[in-house]
Amino acid sequence: MNKPAIKRQKNNPPHPDPESAFIVRETQEDAKLRRSLVAKHLFQNPAYRASVLARVRSPEFQAKGKIARAKRFKEDPDIFKRRGKTLKDHRLKQLAQLLGGDPKQVLEDLHLKQGLSQTDIAHRVHKTPMAVSRWFKRFGITTIPSISAKTKREQLKQLLGGNPKEVLEDLHLKQGLTQTEIAQRVHRSPGTVGQWFKRFGIVTIRYTAHKTGGSINSEARELVLAAMKNGSFEKLPQRQKELLTLRYLQTGNPLTLDEIAEKLGGISRQRVHELEAATLKRLQGNERRREHKLVHLRHKLGGDPKEVLEELHIRQALSQKDIAYRFGVTHEAVRYWFKRFGIPLIHYPTVMKSEATTESTHTPRRLRQRLGGDPKEVLESLYTKQRLSVKDIARRFHTSEVTIKSWFKKYGITLKEAKAIHDNGSF
Repeated sequence: MNKPAIKRQKNNPPHPDPESAFIVRETQEDAKLRRSLVAKHLFQNPAYRASVLARVRSPEFQAKGKIARAKRFKEDPDIFKRRGKTLKDHRLKQLAQLLGGDPKQVLEDLHLKQGLSQTDIAHRVHKTPMAVSRWFKRFGITTIPSISAKTKREQLKQLLGGNPKEVLEDLHLKQGLTQTEIAQRVHRSPGTVGQWFKRFGIVTIRYTAHKTGGSINSEARELVLAAMKNGSFEKLPQRQKELLTLRYLQTGNPLTLDEIAEKLGGISRQRVHELEAATLKRLQGNERRREHKLVHLRHKLGGDPKEVLEELHIRQALSQKDIAYRFGVTHEAVRYWFKRFGIPLIHYPTVMKSEATTESTHTPRRLRQRLGGDPKEVLESLYTKQRLSVKDIARRFHTSEVTIKSWFKKYGITLKEAKAIHDNGSF
């Protein structure tokens, strides 16, 4: 009794009738299946898999393989011929399953009777034209030059089953299929279908149509409403404004494309699509630019732009020029911000030219704006309480150490006195 049979006997419970019981021995097929499962389980281990591959790729293993093949060929010279024939028969069987019948008859029917070229056959069976050419050469099928030399337009007409422009317009505009769905139907890539649309001048509809009288898109409607709020709608040409008004701003059931085309002077349905797509693309580009500028402005001001500007202008009584000086922008830019966010302008008294030349009025005001408070208190707090050095303060306000020392001297904060405050432990 072999070991697998003994193991099976130990694992299985005893039969209720031991006299008539018998042990089922493991067959050769069961043993092969068991060994294959064990090898498959072991091969999932990366270390074991690496060791096996290293052993197989070693020169000693390859030399032993060559010796074994030579010995086998010496014993049976026709063994490799039989293996090649078996592989050839297997591939022929796969090709028959792919074509749905005898390969030679199917290829002759497609090429000679239906008039399909090798490229058309390759697209139909999802293979390369080179593979189809090998099949023709293998089965001795003669290629007809007139079929292979057909123009691209004739091939496209035969592929779509009619006039390419009419078929594509019917699939896209009437049936509502996207370019990807059309590509899947004719076994082409979406890029190829896009080239067909561009060649025949067919407008692409990039929204889903809901059949409620007319077709309308909620996202496009929100885009139009947002354009009306920010003023982009008024900058559009009159014809485009009329189209958007009829398309998205009508009360009740939306109008159909034919009704809109009739109200715009009897233009074609395709022209309505072109005009609508161009207008929505323009509004979408304007909205993206506005969002990008708003994010950049929020980052520059350090918070919500409207709240920051109101805080500086209304509560801190800074003029537009002072705000422009603080953030390093032009006066016109700050004026545009005020107009955009609807902030009322308060005319604060400006500094006279004669006063601007004296250090007692103009210079402290600019310095107060730059430091964000009383210069002396801010400098004392940074130097004595927060224990920042002159170099650190210069880095914080983007200036030189010489400038910081001049401010200390101006407000009577000497470095020696500040050092004494440090030593007293006031912080």
